[in-house]
Amino acid sequence: MLSCERLVMLTISSTREVELKESLQDREITREDRDWVCARQIESLYSNSLSANIAVITAVIVFNLLLIDSAQSAYFQIWAVFMLFASCWRLFQWRQYKRYPEQHSPMQWGRLYTRATFLVGLGWSALGLFIWMSDDFLTQGVSFLVMMGAVAASATVLSSLLPAFFAYILPMTISCILAFALNGTTEGLWASLGLAVYVLMIIRTAINSNRNLLKFLGLQRVNQTLIEQLNSEISERKTAQVELKKYSAELEQEVERRTGELTRINRSLESEIQERRRAEENLQHLAHHDVLTSLPNRLLLDARLGQVIERARRHDRQLAVLFMDLDGFKNVNDSLGHHAGDELLCMVAERLQNTVRKEDTVARLGGDEFVVIMADVGSRDDIDLLAKKLMAQIEKSFQVRQQTVFIGTSIGISLFPENGDSTEELLTHADAAMYRAKEMGRRNFQYYAPDMTEAAYDRVMLESALRKGLEEQQFVLYYQPQIDLHDGRIVGVEALIRWRHPDLGILAPGHFIQAAEDSGLIVPMGKWVLEEACRQMVQWKDAGLSLDYMAVNLAGQQIHESSLYELIQTLIIKTGCKPEWLELEITETFIMQRIGHAIETLDQLKQLGVNMAIDDFGTGYSSLSYLRRLPIDKLKIDRSFIRDITIDPNDAAIVQAIIGLGQTLNLEVIAEGVETLQQKEFLLEQGCDQGQGYYIGHPEPAEKIGKILMNWEPEPVSNDRKRQ
Repeated sequence: MLSCERLVMLTISSTREVELKESLQDREITREDRDWVCARQIESLYSNSLSANIAVITAVIVFNLLLIDSAQSAYFQIWAVFMLFASCWRLFQWRQYKRYPEQHSPMQWGRLYTRATFLVGLGWSALGLFIWMSDDFLTQGVSFLVMMGAVAASATVLSSLLPAFFAYILPMTISCILAFALNGTTEGLWASLGLAVYVLMIIRTAINSNRNLLKFLGLQRVNQTLIEQLNSEISERKTAQVELKKYSAELEQEVERRTGELTRINRSLESEIQERRRAEENLQHLAHHDVLTSLPNRLLLDARLGQVIERARRHDRQLAVLFMDLDGFKNVNDSLGHHAGDELLCMVAERLQNTVRKEDTVARLGGDEFVVIMADVGSRDDIDLLAKKLMAQIEKSFQVRQQTVFIGTSIGISLFPENGDSTEELLTHADAAMYRAKEMGRRNFQYYAPDMTEAAYDRVMLESALRKGLEEQQFVLYYQPQIDLHDGRIVGVEALIRWRHPDLGILAPGHFIQAAEDSGLIVPMGKWVLEEACRQMVQWKDAGLSLDYMAVNLAGQQIHESSLYELIQTLIIKTGCKPEWLELEITETFIMQRIGHAIETLDQLKQLGVNMAIDDFGTGYSSLSYLRRLPIDKLKIDRSFIRDITIDPNDAAIVQAIIGLGQTLNLEVIAEGVETLQQKEFLLEQGCDQGQGYYIGHPEPAEKIGKILMNWEPEPVSNDRKRQ
């Protein structure tokens, strides 16, 4: 059998193909369209199968009952069994199709039904042969009528599938036509011709029915497609509406969000603009004012001084520039800390502003340096009066972090046009005059003189030479012996720095120590002294020289360095010097400036085993309560008290008191500056332990001191002068 698709194509003529295309609105017929039409044809075929088969079965049974008494009853019974079998087969197929339509494809169901229908058609054709064989007119008539009824019925029942229709009517009609044609009579020929015409009419009817069915199915397919498209569009529209609502809600939220963002951005921009304006104002202020005190800085000072100079030049007036540097500020900064120093600078700035006139300018150059521009000067008396007022204000006590602080100021004064007619000249000359005021003992004011410029130049050159000297190792240590006054033995030496200047020769500390302290070079210089002294002490000990300790003087800035303990500890390990071989001399003044920190630092050093001595004792107004708390081993009497002890009762009384204090506190006492035998004998009588000075020995290089230590012979001391 041909496939269902093949059967459909065979049964649909070119005309009907065109009609199907028309029914499908002239669109291209697809495989899906053919499959759908085939499925509907098979569905229509099987929907009529039950009634058609029941009608065939009924007709066969009735026909067989009517002819049961005829001579051919046996033949009819065989025929009836065959017909019943073929009909029942079709009924079975109908039942399977209804119950399990997915068991076969529509093409396979059509093929199966066509085969069964062909058997039924063969059964009817057998009845046609019976008509040709029978002589009984009644039997022939009944058989013919039954067959023609079946043919007529097939035009309706089987027209949905033309292959099944033709498989059904062709066998029976051909057999009847042949039966009438072979009858041999004229009536038979006319009967066969009439039957042929009838059959053609039935075929025409079936074809028309099939055509109408195809049109209907085509339209139904189009409608279904349209409905599906419409449903799809409706679904898509609903989906689109849902999405649109969703997007609309999201859009509204986004609009609200963006509106909120824009509002916040606008507010932020407004705030940023205001901040920028304030920042620009602050930058303008910072560009022309000191950050700490809010006083005019160097830039604004130059501008204002330039304006005052121009005004004074136009009106033939005089002006003064007062260059101020605070005396003792560094000690406050080192003892109480930089924050306390900043607070003190702010207080100083406020007092200066409250002292000068409105037309005058107070500026801060940096550090503890201030400048006052005094415009429209009438006479030097006015300048003197202002300078004295400024000094008086600075010398009043300050309360800094619950501490009472006293400082002073040194002032240098330059005049326009006498000392210069430019900003740079007036400031430079006032600065030089200020240094002269410091050299004159501080806490005074000096007017500029031409020789001061040379002195200022010398200071700059000295600082530069000091830096170069440290880099090129131009410094050397001298050592001065310290003896036990009771037995005359050298117990220690004090390391004293000297500058081996390439042009000026050996320079004592008085020529450069102050410059080193002012420039901050005293810290690296002091570190070098400590390391070199420890190294020399180890060499002497390794050489077998009898020496108890090496005394090294610490500068005030070294004491206030937070890393002093680590430095001493590192140098002891690095050089191999034992802690008990090292004696650190600390100036009394620096201890009292920051007593709390000094006690903490000295305690740490004492834990290392280092000996401690207070240098220049008696000049720093020590508090006895603090002295008792200090972890010290020795008091060193300042040379200023030793110089006149044999002729000045006051100095003698002070020295006696210091020696007595040392004995009370169980401290050793050493006197420096011993230059005569009388001074030595006086100290011995008062019970002083040790002495140092030119009478005992001058400071000498290490090589010479080494020889002195090897050859030293103590002076004999009478028993009545020995300490009891």
